[in-house]
Amino acid sequence: MADLKISQLSDGGNAQAADEFVVARSGANYRIDGASVAAAATSVGTLTSLTVSGDVTVQKTVAAGSVLTTISNPSNTGAARLYLGNDSSATAAYFQVFGSSHSAKPSVINIGGNANYPLVFDTNGTERMRLDASGNLGLGVTPSAWASSWKAMQIGFTSRSLASTGAGAGDLTLAFNAVFDATDSRWEYAATGDKAGRYSQTGSGDHIWYVTNTTGTAGNAITFTQAMTLDASGGLKTLNTIGVGNTNPAASGAGITFPATQSASSDANTLDDYEEGNWTPVIKFGATSATLTDTSARYTKIGNTVMCWLETYTTNLNSGTGDFELSGLPFTNGSMRSAQGDFFFQFMSATFPAGDKMAFVESSASALKVRYFTGSSGTAVELTDTHFTTSSYVYAQIVYRV
Repeated sequence: MADLKISQLSDGGNAQAADEFVVARSGANYRIDGASVAAAATSVGTLTSLTVSGDVTVQKTVAAGSVLTTISNPSNTGAARLYLGNDSSATAAYFQVFGSSHSAKPSVINIGGNANYPLVFDTNGTERMRLDASGNLGLGVTPSAWASSWKAMQIGFTSRSLASTGAGAGDLTLAFNAVFDATDSRWEYAATGDKAGRYSQTGSGDHIWYVTNTTGTAGNAITFTQAMTLDASGGLKTLNTIGVGNTNPAASGAGITFPATQSASSDANTLDDYEEGNWTPVIKFGATSATLTDTSARYTKIGNTVMCWLETYTTNLNSGTGDFELSGLPFTNGSMRSAQGDFFFQFMSATFPAGDKMAFVESSASALKVRYFTGSSGTAVELTDTHFTTSSYVYAQIVYRV
């Protein structure tokens, strides 16, 4: 029998001369041909094609695990295909599963096979998704051979993966260009030419970021470095430097990198600046600058507090006369005069006035002056050129606020 056509009967169930179809009933097959009904063999033979106009219902009582309908290809070539389509490309084709009626839904829908083969989904003639026999899913990519302790979903391009393992305490991992290989039981590069990285949330509640600073070849081992850990109690640990205020972290050492320009905080409990560096001191007597040599001047700024250190030597006062002033401090003082005894000076080869010394930085200034208070009334005497020789050593430790 080459072709079998089944069509809906025109009179509600009575056979007509033009009707040709086969009905399976009570284990036997019947062929209704025109107005006559004759018992047929239990098989209608091999069909080359089958065209059905109208609804088709396949109904059979089967035991659990038994087969209701089989579509197979006896050839060793080609594939067994079930094609769902429409004459109009504008009309959708549906594969839907219902119970005895459209309102009844089955409790389980099982799509798959019992062979060691993947389940593949295509659109527009191109493979889009593959579920391999190990249970790993690839979107736009064939899943790598993950170790059996892992279950992964890989996304195309350079193998971005979301993976989970039950080994140890278990963890959930987001990986880039990395796969835990089944054969070697190690992390390996998934593709050639890119660096690899991964983030893991562990079963113990820690969040861990791993990095590698080198590119690799697909299949080669990855040496990950644990760069940052946020533990279950909220403690943060980093391997190197942290940049705050949208500042790039320093490439060397371990610490906190602040912006080059302070981003001041109004919160009293926030450390918003740290800086180290050199500064250029200028010693004046009146308006004339002395000549300095062998100068070493450093500073450290922590928050709003500046600490300066100075060692220098005057080789010539250049005939300057008047009050001593040390200018060139690295930051401008705040709105209050800084004179809380946070200054230390030692002048070698200089003669000081009698009395108590006070060094201070005027408000909104970046220069320091020295004053002595003498006598019972505390008369102020300025430090001037008369207290210095041409060649004098100057050592200073200065602390002030900005």
